[in-house]
Amino acid sequence: MRMHRGRRRHAAALVALVAALVLVSCNKEPVLLSSEFDPPLNSALLRDARAAQSPAPCRVRLAALEDDRVDSQYMGEIGGRPVRADTMAWLRSGLALLGRNPRLQLVQTGPADVVISVRLLKAYVLSITTQKSANVAVKVRYAGGATPPDEQVYRGNDVAVNWVSGSGEAQAALNSALNDVLYEIERDLLSRCGR
Repeated sequence: MRMHRGRRRHAAALVALVAALVLVSCNKEPVLLSSEFDPPLNSALLRDARAAQSPAPCRVRLAALEDDRVDSQYMGEIGGRPVRADTMAWLRSGLALLGRNPRLQLVQTGPADVVISVRLLKAYVLSITTQKSANVAVKVRYAGGATPPDEQVYRGNDVAVNWVSGSGEAQAALNSALNDVLYEIERDLLSRCGR
């Protein structure tokens, strides 16, 4: 008799566990992300911001910011749930971080040493079983500076374990991928400015 009750308890616990897993897997509410870029703590962009002040920072103007994607709010899926955000506000806040570098000065009016136009080509996170992958790709058109006008495509990605398919994980992965892109843009801006 005692063994029979033990089996019932285990069966009841197993049923409760399966029910909880079914409920979690049925959650199809969208994952909503912040529109603010938050760089990883080890970001080189933050280290550059603490660099010594340059005598004459390079003035950079963002002439255009465009989204080439079909749905400007869609940023992929994680755990079968759609990821949504104000993607252009997120990208704009990331580009604004470039102004933290004392060798760069973002200007909206007046003369600029370099003028950039940025097109968002891709920004998404996907989960596959226990992994997630975030990818960001932008095309930047440069005008002015020490080099002739041209375009450059930048790509950033982050691949890591997908623990719980939450918004924090999706946000951190996309921020890490965008951080890669911004670091390369910053490096090219400094090169074009001769700094």
